[in-house]
Parts: sequence; C-alpha cells; structure tokens
Amino acid sequence: INNDGYGLFWMVWWVGDVLGALLIAPLIFVWSRPWRPGREPARWFEGAVLACLLVVVGLAVFHDMFPQKVVRLARGSYSIWPLLIWAVVRFRQRGGVLALLLVSLIAISGTAAGHGLFSGSGAIHTPSPHERLFRVQCFMAVTAVSMMFIAAALAERRQAILARDEFISIASHELKTPLTALRLRLATALKVLGVEERLADAGAAEKATRAVTAASSTTDRLG
Repeated sequence: INNDGYGLFWMVWWVGDVLGALLIAPLIFVWSRPWRPGREPARWFEGAVLACLLVVVGLAVFHDMFPQKVVRLARGSYSIWPLLIWAVVRFRQRGGVLALLLVSLIAISGTAAGHGLFSGSGAIHTPSPHERLFRVQCFMAVTAVSMMFIAAALAERRQAILARDEFISIASHELKTPLTALRLRLATALKVLGVEERLADAGAAEKATRAVTAASSTTDRLG
C-alpha cells in the first residue's frame, strides 16, 4: 500500500471490480448468444482496419508509442472515442464489447507501466501507481458505460424498426384480403343497427344503409 493509504487502495480495488463487471459481463452475455458470422469481405476488412486503428491510437495515447512532440500535444482521451463509437455503430454490441476490452487492456497496461496519458509525467506531483490506476479505471468505466448506452439505444431502435416493418407487412396483407374489409363493413353495420334508438335517427339510418350496401358489394366481388 506504501504511502497511499487504505482509502485509495480500496477505491482502486473497488473501481477495478466494477470495471471488470462492466467489461467481462457484457462480453459473456453478448457472445453467448447464437451468432452467424457474415461472409462479406468488406465487413471483415472494415473490422480489421478498426482493430488496427484501435491498437495504434491506444498505444499512442496510453503507451507513448510515438514520442514526437506533436503527437504528445494532440493526444487525449477523446481521441479513442470516435473509434469506439465506430465499433458500436457498425458492429453493434459484439464489436463494441470487444473494442472496449481491447482499449482497456492497452490503457491499463500502459498506465501501470508508467506510460501514457494518465502517467502524470511532467507534472509537479508525480502520481503513485495506485493514483494512476484509479484515473485510468475511472476513465474506462465512464467510457464503457457511455458506449453501452449508445449500443443499447441503437439495439432498441433496430427492434422498433423490425416491429414496425412486421406490423406494416401484416397490415398490408390484411388490407389486401377482401374478407377483412367485409368484416369491417359488417361490424360497422351491426354497431349502428344494434341500437334501436339510433334507428329512429335519419342520419343513423342512412349510415346503416351505406354500410350494408358496401358490405353487399364486397360480398359480390368475392362471389
């Protein structure tokens, strides 16, 4: 524990457990479902390019892979987010959890070794290993929750679109069936004719006549 105290040590331990649950549990749940891999070469090529970019950017941000001053000035935790959003949008939950796991491995290993954005190199106060791990774990926890929210929203949107398409398909099939139209016409006639008080009204009687006439013409078309 050194001079960090039990409080920081416990926080690092607890956030590490939470981060493990955020990364490993979704991975198990998502990949335990049946999956049929796509056969499109372009899809596999896109996934390979995305994985390479995640590794390169992750090493640049968390491992000081590129020591150039320009790269050090431009790097930031935000630079990894567009790639993670790319993984979530294009490869859905399966690609999102894999991308998060890959980035977390790179980030935690680089920070534990004293490299990268959360190493605190050049700062007035040099952070201890526990402080560095606490920072990177908090960053990855927030990133994981954010990406999962995006993935869940996209999954709900896709399910809503599928439900809408299914409803439109069923509705169009039913509307093309003459018996459905006949049932609707007869139901309208029965509603009007079923109440004797409404028959005394000329408007209701006229409406009933039109409904029965329409039902009769539909029956004629069926015949």
